[in-house]
Amino acid sequence: EGGAPAPCSPGAWEEGPGPRRGGYDWSKVLPPSEASTMSLVYWTRRILRDGDQARARELLSGFSFWYSEATHANGQVFWSENHAIMASSSELLLREFLLEHVPHALYARVRRFIEFRVAHGAAEFLSPVYLPYTLSALLNLLDFGTDSTIQNGARALVDRVARDLLTVTLGDGSLLSPAGRTYLKYRRKSRGMHVHEFINFLLERAPGAAA
Repeated sequence: EGGAPAPCSPGAWEEGPGPRRGGYDWSKVLPPSEASTMSLVYWTRRILRDGDQARARELLSGFSFWYSEATHANGQVFWSENHAIMASSSELLLREFLLEHVPHALYARVRRFIEFRVAHGAAEFLSPVYLPYTLSALLNLLDFGTDSTIQNGARALVDRVARDLLTVTLGDGSLLSPAGRTYLKYRRKSRGMHVHEFINFLLERAPGAAA
């Protein structure tokens, strides 16, 4: 993987395919695949930011957020750390936004994920590839969640990830360390990775700074 798939262009939001004017065929916007949850967190944030209940309902009914016979066939992934929290947090937030019932299993999955990672750290620890996706899901929970237990846990986990990252980051923003789940090209560089947007924020460096 190594980079989120480019989300649908903003213009397609108004002109995209769908059963009605302005509607969305989520099977085309977010086609089921190994990488679909990586764009899911983007769309979830956009929908919640805009307060768009119609598209929230479309997405909630048109996307598979957890395992089923269909997901085994279409290649969707939920077993890895970042995929699990991206999918589950998005479903939780959409249900909260629409005031729909949140199944106990879904709530417990998100809460236990956060509690376990706060206690033991990330499995994809210090990963320049996958931590940004996990962080995206956690920041969505922080910004849009309505459950204080989940929000406080997400905040604690973001703090832990930040502390772990800064422990191995030099003052100029360079990061070079062992990591859980990464790729050779990232092992050969110490700057210019997606995770550096978060590091730049923590170090109060300009967005897109060289490091």
